[in-house]
Amino acid sequence: MKRITSLITIIILLLQSFAVSAQVTIGSEEITGKKIPINPFYGYTYSQVIYLQSEIGAAMDIGHLIYTATPETTLEDSSLWDVYIGHTTKTEFDTTTDWVSMADLTEVFSGTVTIDAGVVHILLDSEFSYNGTDNLVIAVDENLAGYDGYSHSFYASTVTDDRSLSFWNDSTNPDPNAPPTASLHQNFIANITLAPTPTCAWPTGLAASGMTGTTADLDWYENGTATAWQIEYGPAGFTPGDGTTVSAPTNPFTVTGLDSGTDYQFYVQAD
Repeated sequence: MKRITSLITIIILLLQSFAVSAQVTIGSEEITGKKIPINPFYGYTYSQVIYLQSEIGAAMDIGHLIYTATPETTLEDSSLWDVYIGHTTKTEFDTTTDWVSMADLTEVFSGTVTIDAGVVHILLDSEFSYNGTDNLVIAVDENLAGYDGYSHSFYASTVTDDRSLSFWNDSTNPDPNAPPTASLHQNFIANITLAPTPTCAWPTGLAASGMTGTTADLDWYENGTATAWQIEYGPAGFTPGDGTTVSAPTNPFTVTGLDSGTDYQFYVQAD
């Protein structure tokens, strides 16, 4: 009998209204354990990471941040984030007390973040206008008491200079206005994608029902006004872009030609 995997993987794709060049991804390695942007294995974290102008490029209005993490990462006890962004002339942090001042940062998000299939999407409360000239510093303050597992970790990449500062503690929730001496400063950056504010609402609540030997009814919640969608599906764990893509003029939508006894996952993108 055909099965759709009980864990329906929801990765929210960037919408077609964006040109590919409108978003910038920095960092491609999958190094773990670097405690940036947060350290889920501890109660509280405050970190700052510098991204260089040479990595970002031209000026852009940043309205959406994307971080990636290990498959085990749940953020069950690490989901209450405040995010700050600022311009800086710094190319590295000289010491464990060399924080960028809060006076040079702007709060762009405060609230609960969620993770789906190792991906955290943060739609900012207010856009940040990057000037295309300075370097960028992104600070994350995680405020939820409690901690997750040791294997819960965000992906990072190696850089030449010490471009990250982070403090973590189980009992002390640091004040970003007067941060304590960092637990670590290191030559790593948290992998990140900087993107504009999406012009369409993301589909949520993906689900599957009505499975037969070769078909399944896929449905989702449309948060905006879209009346057409793109669905990509494939065997569980497939890489987006390598699956089967179909246009869906209706919600729900029936996919056919599935292989019996195979777990599937699917993605939905609003047009």
